[in-house]
Parts: sequence; C-alpha cells; structure tokens
Amino acid sequence: MTRTDDLRGRARDRGASLVEYVIVVGLVALLAVAGFRAFGGTLSGKAEEQARCIEDFTTCPDGQPRAGSPDFGIERTRQPALQQLVTLQRSRPPTPSPAVESTDDDGGDDNTWSNSWDGRQRPSGPSADEEMVGAAEAETKPLPADKQVSDPTLRAIDAKLSGLFTDTGFVRAASSVRNQSVTADGKPTDSHYTFKDGKLHTLHIFANEAADSDAANVYIPKAFSDVMITSKDTVVARNPKTGEVILIAHVQVGSGPQGLKTLRENMKTVRPNGTVLIGKIGGEGGVGADGSYTHSHLSFFPNEAARLRATAYKKKNWEYTSETSENLADFRDLIE
Repeated sequence: MTRTDDLRGRARDRGASLVEYVIVVGLVALLAVAGFRAFGGTLSGKAEEQARCIEDFTTCPDGQPRAGSPDFGIERTRQPALQQLVTLQRSRPPTPSPAVESTDDDGGDDNTWSNSWDGRQRPSGPSADEEMVGAAEAETKPLPADKQVSDPTLRAIDAKLSGLFTDTGFVRAASSVRNQSVTADGKPTDSHYTFKDGKLHTLHIFANEAADSDAANVYIPKAFSDVMITSKDTVVARNPKTGEVILIAHVQVGSGPQGLKTLRENMKTVRPNGTVLIGKIGGEGGVGADGSYTHSHLSFFPNEAARLRATAYKKKNWEYTSETSENLADFRDLIE
C-alpha cells in the first residue's frame, strides 16, 4: 500500500465518524424536543385547569374546595380569603339582583340574602352577636342597670338615635350609666356601648323603662337596602354605596324563606324621615328568662369584612374592646 492509499483510507474513516456523530446528535435533539413538548403540554393543561377554577368558581381539579363553596376554609378572624374577604369585600353591583338562599357555613340557620348583595353562595352565618349577646345580657336585669345619666349632651345623642331607629321606644347607648365605668386611676374603660375613646358602636332599643314589653319597632335608614337574615331574628343590613353594615339582633322577623318574606313586607313601611321598618324588638335572645330586659341590639361596622372580624373577636373575648376598634363604626356619624 502506498502512502497515498493510506491517507485516503484515514480520510474515509474520519468522514464516517462525523456522519455517525451528526446522526446521534440529531436523534438526541429530536428526543429532547418531543419530551419538552409533552411536558410543556402537561404544565399548560394544569395551568388552564387552575385558571378555570379561579375564574368561574368551579370545582378545582385537585379536589380542593372552590373559593365560593361552603367548604372553603374561613379563618375565624372571619377574614375569609375575600377580603381578606380574601378581602369578603368583593365589589358588589349596586343594582338589585334576585334574592338568594344560601347555606350557612358554620352550623347556624339558613342565611337569606336579599336585594343587591352578592348573588353567589357566600361564607357567612351567625355572628358572635347572635351567639354571645343574649348570654351576656341575660345577666343584666331591667333598666336600673341601664339607667340614663343626667348629662344633657349624652341624652341628646340618644334622643336623636331614638328618632332614627325606633318609633314608640327609645335608644339607650351614649347616655347609659354603663359607660361611666373607670379604672383605678379614673380613666374611662370600654363598655357594652362605647370604647374608652368615646366611639359609640352599639345601641339597645327598649319599649319602656321597665324593659318588659316588645311594643316598639326597629327602623333603619333606607340606604341600608342590602339585607340578609343570618339566623332566627337576626338581620344584617348593608349600605351598597358606602359599604357600612348594621347588625340588628333580637328583632322579630323569623328565619328562612318565611323570615325573608316578613322582612320584605316590613321594609315596605317607610317613615317620613327615610327609615324603613325591620320588625318588633324582643326577638330570639332579646328577652330574659323571666321576661325582663326585652330589647333589640344594634352594632355598626364600616364594612362587611370588619363585621366578620369584629364578631369573631367578640366570640373569643365576650365583648368588643378597643383592641378591635378599627372594625367598628360610630353611630353618631349617622345623626351628625
């Protein structure tokens, strides 16, 4: 073999190796592309499923409860993931929608939604007021424990609130002697009606000074037109423009579909001052075992999320205190 033949053989060997290398690299690239496309399709499918779960509140593919379902876990700060609600402070349309019956999520009676409040089933239910207010007040005997102080300014506040929230009865709140408690150093303390800074968050409506009659009605400003019944004789009313919420406990309206029917009929009664009838005082939990302390209880909140947080706090701590002041509003804002 000549030197020229040897060089030619080596060149052919190098050419064969290069072709094999190119083929192997090409096969590896094809496999990589195929694998990436298959894996990418799986990721895309999962992402689309999760997006649909969030967008239309349908059942999520992993079996977890959807955000709008009754099984959706709500932290008892009542900061449901919405507002928190995941803030529950979803934007709600100001225009009326059909009344909705929704199932209670925490073991109480049916929640009955009316007017323009959210048309979906929403997490809510008996608040701490329904569960705790009656028990706390059962220890309070007729009005000597709630007698009125002599301060004319405080009496004038309650007189204005009386004109707004009742007809033949009266409001006891700012002028109650229960607000006069002080610490050892003479500083004011929180009471059932006010915080130590003076915020007037709660009021009671009585028919007479003996607190032994239900012959008085509860009225609220007609601007609080979005209403629901959270449990027997407890109504939550929301102002769709401001978001403010009034909770009315111990008012005789009932519960369920019949309660909603009663409430709707009552709210057709409008007084010249622009307030609408809710019902008679002395509903469930608003009358002592001996018939004493017949009343209705109202609390005021800046929005629905705040109501949920405040009532969860009260359930744990028995009363609202200054610690949760940001979650309550001042009734005086409605008369000034």
